[in-house]
This record gives sequence, C-alpha cells and structure tokens, in this order.
Amino acid sequence: MDFDMMKLVSALEASMNPSISNVERSEALQYCNSLKNSQHCTYIGLQLVQQSNLNDRVRYFGLELLKFKTKMTWISMTDDEKNKVKGTMMELASSVSTSHPRYFLNAYATILTEIVKHTWPQAWPGMLDEVTAGFISPGNAASIEVALVMLSNLVEDICLYQNVHSHSRLRDLKQAMSLATDEILKLLTGVLEKFIVTLQTDKSPQSVHVVSVVLKTTLGYAEWARAEGLMRDDYFLFKMLCTLLLHDDFRLEAAECLLAMASRRGRATEKAIFVKLAELGFVEKYKESIAKLVEPGSEPDSNVLNYLCKLGNFLAKLVELAVELYNDSTSDSDCVTDLQSFQALFELLFWFVKHESRFISHTAIQAWLFLVRGDSLHHDPVVAHCAVGLIGTIAERVTNQNQNLTKNSPYADLEEMEINDEGELAIIYKKHKTSMAELFRECVKNVPEKAIQSCLEFAKAKLDIIRTQSLPKEDLEMVSFFFENGLPHAVLAVEESKVDQMPFAEAQSVLTSYLSIRIADPLCSQFLLIVVYKLVDMLTLSSNPSPFLKALIDYILEILSSDRFSNMGRDKVELRRHCCAVMLKMVKNRAPIFTEFFNHIKSSVYELMSLNKLITFEKTSMFEVLVMISGECDDPSIQKGVIVDGLRTFEKFTDTLVDALKSPRNLINACGFGDTSVDTSSCFKFRQSIHYMLTITTSLMKRARDSMTKWNVSDNDLPCMSPEVLKAVNHCFALIHHISFFWSPDMRQYINPDLHKALDEKKPGKDQTLQAVSNTLPYHSYDQSDTKDDEACKLQMYLFRTNEQCYMLLGVAGPVLRSNFYKDSIIKDVVVNHVLSKIDILPMSQLKVLMRQFLTEFVKSCPPMYLESVALPILSDFCRYMIERLHPEWEKFAQLAQTRLQGDDGNNDQQAEDEEKVAEEIFKEMQLRVVSREYLDFLISLCVNKTPPSNKAALQASKTDGDKYRESVNSLPIAQLTELGTMIAPTPAGEQIWNTALLALTWDDTVVCSRAASLLGPTLKLAFKTCTTPMSETLVRNLFEGVLRGFSRHGNNSQGEQALFPIAMAVVTRFSDSHRAILTDVLKMALPDLGANIDDFFANFNKTNMKKRKNDLKKLIGPIVQQHVSQRFRDIPDMNQYGSINVLNRKPKRVRFDEEAVSGVALLFQPDSAAA
Repeated sequence: MDFDMMKLVSALEASMNPSISNVERSEALQYCNSLKNSQHCTYIGLQLVQQSNLNDRVRYFGLELLKFKTKMTWISMTDDEKNKVKGTMMELASSVSTSHPRYFLNAYATILTEIVKHTWPQAWPGMLDEVTAGFISPGNAASIEVALVMLSNLVEDICLYQNVHSHSRLRDLKQAMSLATDEILKLLTGVLEKFIVTLQTDKSPQSVHVVSVVLKTTLGYAEWARAEGLMRDDYFLFKMLCTLLLHDDFRLEAAECLLAMASRRGRATEKAIFVKLAELGFVEKYKESIAKLVEPGSEPDSNVLNYLCKLGNFLAKLVELAVELYNDSTSDSDCVTDLQSFQALFELLFWFVKHESRFISHTAIQAWLFLVRGDSLHHDPVVAHCAVGLIGTIAERVTNQNQNLTKNSPYADLEEMEINDEGELAIIYKKHKTSMAELFRECVKNVPEKAIQSCLEFAKAKLDIIRTQSLPKEDLEMVSFFFENGLPHAVLAVEESKVDQMPFAEAQSVLTSYLSIRIADPLCSQFLLIVVYKLVDMLTLSSNPSPFLKALIDYILEILSSDRFSNMGRDKVELRRHCCAVMLKMVKNRAPIFTEFFNHIKSSVYELMSLNKLITFEKTSMFEVLVMISGECDDPSIQKGVIVDGLRTFEKFTDTLVDALKSPRNLINACGFGDTSVDTSSCFKFRQSIHYMLTITTSLMKRARDSMTKWNVSDNDLPCMSPEVLKAVNHCFALIHHISFFWSPDMRQYINPDLHKALDEKKPGKDQTLQAVSNTLPYHSYDQSDTKDDEACKLQMYLFRTNEQCYMLLGVAGPVLRSNFYKDSIIKDVVVNHVLSKIDILPMSQLKVLMRQFLTEFVKSCPPMYLESVALPILSDFCRYMIERLHPEWEKFAQLAQTRLQGDDGNNDQQAEDEEKVAEEIFKEMQLRVVSREYLDFLISLCVNKTPPSNKAALQASKTDGDKYRESVNSLPIAQLTELGTMIAPTPAGEQIWNTALLALTWDDTVVCSRAASLLGPTLKLAFKTCTTPMSETLVRNLFEGVLRGFSRHGNNSQGEQALFPIAMAVVTRFSDSHRAILTDVLKMALPDLGANIDDFFANFNKTNMKKRKNDLKKLIGPIVQQHVSQRFRDIPDMNQYGSINVLNRKPKRVRFDEEAVSGVALLFQPDSAAA
C-alpha cells in the first residue's frame, strides 16, 4: 500500500501551526479527515502507532483512526483487520511506560473497550484472563492504568449508561458482566491492596495515580456489582476503603465509594451487608479521619468541606439502612432489633449537627429526620434519648446563629466559593433552616411532655435578660423559635395521647409575664406576638379559655391601634400583617369559642376603621374574622349584615369605578395605560381600589361559603344574597370584558407605546414555572408601594393579577348565590360575551386561570334546572373557542418541528436564530403544552370518574347486553363518566368535548394524548351501551381515523400506546361486524401495502380469542407508528453477530439448577464452540 507518511506529518503540523493561513489549515484538516473514510484506514492507523520513532502527535492520530474504526465500522472490518487491531492494542498497552502521555493510555483503554463490547464473551471468552496476565500481573503501572480505565468504561457503557447500540448485544454484555463481576472485584481488590502496601515505602506520583484510578473504577462497580462480591474476604474491601479515609490523596474518592455502596437499593439481605459499615470499628475510622482534618490551628479548605459533606451523606445513608431494617418483617435474620449498637454512629452525627458549616450540618439533619420520623421507632429508648439531646443541640445551634458565629466562620467563605450563585446559596441556607426547624418539631413529638416543660423553662430563663435590654432581638427570636416550632407540636402530641395533665398554670404565668412587655421595635414585637399566640393556643385546651382569648384579642387590637412604632418601613407592615394572620388562624381553628367576643371584636374593628387605623388588606382580614365568627351564630342575618358592611367600605369608590367601566378606553386611562399626562398617583390609587374591591368581595364570599351548610334557608335568604354582592359581581363582569380588550389590536393604539410590554406574558425565571394559579387570595399581591420595578412591570403585574381575581370572584359567586346567579335570563349572554368572547386574544396563562378558577366551579355548581339552559351552552361555546385557539397552534408547531427535522437549504446565515428568538419559541411551546393539558384536565374533572366503585349487579346485568358490547367495554380502562358527564354527553357540549378529544389525540404531546384518551374511553362506554341504533358511518370513520392518527404519532412510547391501543381494540371489537367495511377502508388507507393482511385479520376476527385479537391488531397497526427522531439511528441491528447467551434469563422450570453448569458457562464461549 502506497502511503505518503511525510504528507501526513506535514498536514498534522500545519493543522497545529498558528502562523499559517486558514485556507492552508482547512486543507490540512480535510486531508486528515479523509483518511477516516479511506479503505486503508486501519492499516494507516496501525502503521502510525507501531512506529516509535514518530512524534506523539502523529502516533496519537493513528490511535484516533483506530478508535474511529473500532467504534463506527467494526462490523464491516475483515477478520484480519480485527485480529491485527486487537493484537496490536494488547501488545502496545502491555508494554506502555509511564513516560507516555496520559492521553495515550486513555486512547488504548477506549479502543480496547470498543473491541470488548463487540466480541466479549462469545468471540473473546478469555478476555479477563488475558488482561490480568498481560496488564496486571507484570506490575507495570501504566498497563495497570489502561486495564482499570477499560474496566471502568465497560461498567459505564454496559451497566450505568447502557451505551451499546444493539439491544441484543447489550443483553449479552450485561449477562457476561454479571457472571464476571466477582472476578473483576477480586482483580480490583488485589490491585488496591498491592499499591496501598507500595505507598508505605514509595509515594511516587505513578502509584498515587493508580490508586486513584482503582477507586474511580471501584465506584462504578460499587453501584452495580453483587453485594456478596463486595463483602468477600471478611469485608476486606470495606476495610481498605476506611483505611484510605485517613490518606489525604484518597479520602474523597474512598468516601464516594462508600456512599455509592450505602445508597444501593435491594433486598434486606443486601442492606444487612452494608449496614455493617455502621459498626464500632468502622465508625472509629470515620472519627479518626475527621480528627485528622480538624486539628487545632488547621485552616479548612474546599477539599475538607467536600469530604465532610460526602462523609455526612454516607452516614445519613447508614442511618437510613438501619431504620429500614428495624424490625423488618420480610427478613427476621437480617432485621435490626436494637439501635444500641449504633450508639457510636449517633454520637458522630451529633458532631455533624453542631458543625459550624451549614452544608455539613445539613447532611446530618437529614439523617436525624429519617430516624425520628420512623413510625416503628417512636417508642425506642435510644431514639427518645437522641431526641432530647437534639433539642438541646438545636437550641445551641440557634443561639450560635444569632451570635453570628456561623456567618463569620471560615466555612462560610468556602460555601460561597462552592456555590457562585447568590440566589441558589440563599435557597440552600433557607432549606437548612427549614430542615432544622422540622427536625426540632419531630424531636418534640417524640418527647412531648419534656418539650413543653423545656419551652416554658427556657422562656422563663430568658425573661429577665429580655427585660433588661432595650432591643432584645436575638433573645426574643430564640424564644419565638421554640414556641413556634416546638410548643404547638408537643401540645398536639400530648392532646392526641389523651394525657389529662398539662402545665397550664406555668403557661399562664409565662403568658402574663410576656404580655406585660412593650417594645417599640416592630420586629421584636412580632417575636413577642408569636410567643403570646402559641401560649394562648395551648391555654385554649384548659377548662376556662375565655380570659386567655380575650387577652390575645386585646393584645392584637392594641398593636393595630398603637402609634408607638417609629419604624414605618417593612417591619411594621409585616407585624400588622402577622396580627391579622394570627386572628384568622385562631378563629378558623376555634371559631365556636370566639362567639362570645363577636360584638367586642366588631365594635373594635369599626372603631379602628373610623379612625383610619386599618389599611386595605387589614380591613379584608378583619371582616373575614367577623364572617367566620358570625357563621357560628344561629341567625344567618348577622353574617349577612357583616358582609354588607364589608362591601360598603368601598362605596365611595363606586362612582369612579362606574365612570371607568363605561368603555375599555376609559379603563385604560384610569389604570395608567394611556395618556402619560395623567397623574400616576391617582392611577395607582385607582388600581389599589380595584384590587381591594375584588379581594374583599371574594374573601367574604369564600368565608360565607364554608358556613352555608349550617343554616337551612332558601336561596333568597342566603347570607350573600344582597344588592351589594350582586353589584360587585356585575362590576366584575364589566372588568373582565374591558380588560380582555387591552390585548385587542383595536385598543392597542390607545395604550402608551412605552407600556406595550406590560401586555406580554411574564416569562418564568430559572427557579420558576409558568405563571402559577393561586388557590388562595394574595392579599398583598398588589402592594407595590416600595417595589423597584419600572412602571411597565407594575402594570403588567396588575393586569394579570386583576384578571385572575375577577375569575376567582366569579368562580365563588355560583356556589354562594346558587340559583340567584343562574336564573338571570341574560347570564348566559353575559358570560359568553363578557368572559369568553375574547379567548382568541387572551394570553395563554389567563386561559388556565379562566378554567381553574371560574368555569370549573361555574359548571359544577349549576343547579340541575339551569344546566341545559345556562351551563351547558356556555361549556359548548367555550370548547369551540378553545379548539379554534389551540388546534391551529398545534398545527403550526407540527409544521415548525417538521421543518427543523428536514434541515436547512444551505442558507445558514439567513436561518441563523438568535438566542432570544429560540427562547421565545421554547416559552410559547411550553405554554401551549401547559394550557392544552389544563384544558383536558378541566374536561376530565367535569366528566370522568377515574376510580368508580365496583358494581357487581351492573356487571352482571351487562352480560345480557351482548358479547360485542361486553368484549369492547372490557378492552377499556375502568374509568366511567360522572353523573354530570352522563348529562353532558348527549348535548351539543358533549359533541364539542368528543371533537376535542379526537383532535387532541393528534397533538404533539403524549400527556395531552393520554388525557384525551382518558376522556374518550368512558364516553365510548356510554355510546356503546346507549345507542339503540347503529352509530353512523361518518362517526365511526372519524373515531377510528382519530385513534389511528394518535397511535401513529404517540405509539412510539409506552404512555401513548397504553392510552390508545385499548380504544383502538374496543372500536374494532364493537364494529367488526356492523361497520367492517369502514374499518377495513380506514386501515387500508393507513396501510396501503397490507391489504391482504387486513382482510385476513377481519376474516379470522370472530374465530380467535381476545388475547390473539390484541396481538394481531398490534402487529397489524405497528407499521403506522412514527419512529421518534431520537430512536431512528439508535439501534444497529447487525452489531451482534453471535447467538444470545441467555444464561441469566433461563426459566427454572425448563433448566434444572446445576452448580457445574453455572460455573462452567465460560466453556460455552470457547473458540471451537463459537466456530461450530
């Protein structure tokens, strides 16, 4: 073969020469790449790597050629080429020296890995023996490294990542790896032992590196190898790894191996093997490694931080294993019956919890949480002892945090270096604080009596210190932490255990002491409020709770009316907000005992309003309190009066609102979207008033709804049936109508161009999802007085939140007004014209809110007498509007996806897309998927019961309906239509839902398709049963075509196939006789080349059982499934040229167990057997 070596050398040098022109470099690279496609590529590569006189760059290029050939074209190589490549690589790898560049060693290992993946075990049964003899036994460090990297690559490609492009080949390799795992672990353990001994006398870089590579390779097998293989020779591998924890160069890798072993999931026998690592001898090694790192005077670095975090996670896994094995009924021999043997491990975990680094402390907190949460462990004395110790430990840690010891530690700087993103770091710290509070609560539940006493004693001990300080922020925060996270849970545990005695007298004494404290700082007052609130909550369980409730009410009212807080910033707002929250929570949980204070609270609230002491959200909260308490009264007119008084608080705003609602343009100007000359402060005040009107109306109606079942009154006497409520609902309809015009092209001209971006969807940040739909009212969602956003962002937030609140108000209006809301003769036109008419221009996120907050409640709450005349026509129009909005979007998306798959036409410069455009397309696609799924969920919530109760009588009766009906229904899932769904089905709304489901099957989203199938199945059951006349040919054709189109698009994944195939089977079974011609015609259109197969299928359909029919239909329609683009080039059918070994998958029934047969499996792969 003629080959110009000098030309190649010149080309390689030119490609790396920075001084030559781009044209010359391009020619050189083209020449080098052309050699990969040369028929002599293998021999060129072999010639280059075998000539030791060539420089490393040229020889490495030869390795790259051989790597390409073995990875991409091994199947097409001749036997001579395969043998030469294999022999050359084995020879070079066995003789390589440590002076070679490390990338040479990695290249040898990569090529050998590919050869093994193509030949082992059938054509190379002695691979492990040859590797051991040629690479390991001689003791050459470089050759050993090649072998280790090759074994690491194998376990990654075969077991972890399954990077083998043939399913049958992957199966054979997995079985071979399973059979060889013990031998490989023995090899790794031997190398590790040898080099650990070597390191005692020779700490050369080569020896250190080999041990590091052994540990990385062991890590791969630790996650996958047999547990019994890891414990061989009396847990020798475990002991060596624990020894390496004391070595500076290997402790992190050793800890990773131990963590991987402890993190495995398996049977109890396997867990029992790894829980041995929690025994005293091993724990002493862990302590010794920690002591070596934290010696006095030593400065921590990032390696210390990472190691301690890794070790903490490992110890947490050991605790998890111990808890899982505790009294495990599945394995008596392996279960843990006594936690006393883990005492040393628990003591070490206490050290971790106390650690100044929040990263390190958090690992132990997770372990303790797993331990104290265990239901079977609550009565274990060791857990109870640990819980008491943890309460004190957490108290000490909270104290240290308040003294800023944690923030000033050297670990704080290391943590900031590890996590560069400030937002992500803040989230981690917040998670740590939350987990610590959760651990405190769980510990309190384990020792509730002691916890209550400890909280009270701690509060008394801090009392004198707090009184002597002018600003006792840190001490009050500590006391509030214990009372907020400990006392309520301890009280609840004691209450559930039905213990009669609680220290009420001592709690009353503490309450009296803290009630007398007055501090001008809002934050300190907030901590005091927490203490008072939790004490009163406990004292409500006493025999006479009235004095304590009265004290709490007066305490809160005094804060709301006080002028002593000089700080007018955010802290004061939060204090007042917290006061309202406490009142709401107390009344919600204990409303009946608040009835005696109703008049006192009412008169005090009205007095505060007359003095302008309450701002908008405080008024809302206080009227909610009054509505909830009045709901416990016998007279519903009391609650009605409170609601009327609450809605009259915005009466003075009514005239301004009416003027703004005369036209969309008026509303644009009033909100500040239009003329820039309008006073921004007046616009802001108008927006606040709108927000307040919607919030208080919705809140009061929601609270009234909770108590409506108490009174048996007519619809005309409902507490919410008043002119004020009806007026607010009418204003809400007008608001929705006018706001929807904001996105209209006709109205856009009246909006200030600088504010057009306020109409756009707000894209989610990196830690957010699409705009969420709130199920609770965001009372301060429009509290923008101190925000730094520009005017457009403020208006954007206002616009979307106001629309959401309008939908929420209308959603609750139906249940609280009942027939009064639906009997209005124009209600249908109002909803269609004001709410639904602008669906085509509304932002996608608002469609989601519209369905979830308004339409679901509107349809479900509609009285039966108004269902057909009001709710169902509205539902029908809505479904039609949604299909007109979503279906074109999905067609456009499908066209765009097809264009991308087809590639460009060479005009790369013209088709180059900037990042902003790509991000915009991704955002729109995400929104389309979210809204489509929400739409199908909305229809399912109305029509489908996914888990209907079994009805044996109905099942017995169905047997008389004919075999075709029974067989077709049995093919479908158990879901049925709800009572409402049964009423909807025969109406125009049901027809629109049917069309929606058929279209949604073809949308390019498997989740949407699955939900559409969930909607279609129960509807088909009803249609099969109730149709007295055969379904029309057009209906059957559309149904079958829609199902097949969906199967064509989504049948390439299990979710789509499981959702659609039962429907296809049911349709074919039901109509195989009555509409056989239609079914045959549709199938022949989809499969024009299988006409004879289709005829045979229907000819034999009635002659076969159901199982055979399903298999035949699945085989028949299989070719119509579109192969996903990610799978088109994944499998290489010809890669496996050998028969399947199928050793591990043999069934016990057919092959009798024989130890000699298992141990002699390798004999099956002898060359003579393979040749035969």
